[in-house]
Amino acid sequence: MDRIDRGDALAFRSWWASKVEAGKAKAETANKDFGHLSQIVSTWCELKVHGDLENPFSKLRFDEAIDPENRRPAFSRDWVRGKLLARGALDGLNEEARDAFLVLINTGLRPSEVLSCPLEDYCLDAPIPFIRVAPNGRELKQRHTAREIPLIGVSLAAAMRIAKRGGIHRYPHKATSWSNLVNKYLMVNILRETPAHSVYSLRH
Repeated sequence: MDRIDRGDALAFRSWWASKVEAGKAKAETANKDFGHLSQIVSTWCELKVHGDLENPFSKLRFDEAIDPENRRPAFSRDWVRGKLLARGALDGLNEEARDAFLVLINTGLRPSEVLSCPLEDYCLDAPIPFIRVAPNGRELKQRHTAREIPLIGVSLAAAMRIAKRGGIHRYPHKATSWSNLVNKYLMVNILRETPAHSVYSLRH
């Protein structure tokens, strides 16, 4: 590991740059790769007590030019209140899919973080109820994504229903299936604020 130097990292960046410029990859994909490698080196330094070793993969990121057509826009507050939370708006979803959706409303959690959350991580008896985000048999996107998220309003009410049913049973580790279901429902029922909106827009 300590034989990898800055020159190697810059050569690797150049390889990614050629793919990005040719339209064969996105800058964000390359940046994720740089981040993973940087984290590996940092962890190795900590374990091997080489804290003074310069990380060759630091500061390699590309500027990410965001294409407005591909960017996930956020739902406006008025749309959430007037459309998504309108009486009966989500009644066509099964109760588990619907409550998972409602948990996202006030938390900004990733769908996978709700759907794969075990019952014991719904900490509803705490002075401030919260949901704990932990690995739980899967790799978190980044180490810092392990966290505790307060629950309020419709998200708290939905979490209480999930807990009462004993947790999520249909969708653990099936965020893609859940997202496909909910996105189709939003489209068919004209609940997308624009065609660019999706369930993931609740993260923003």
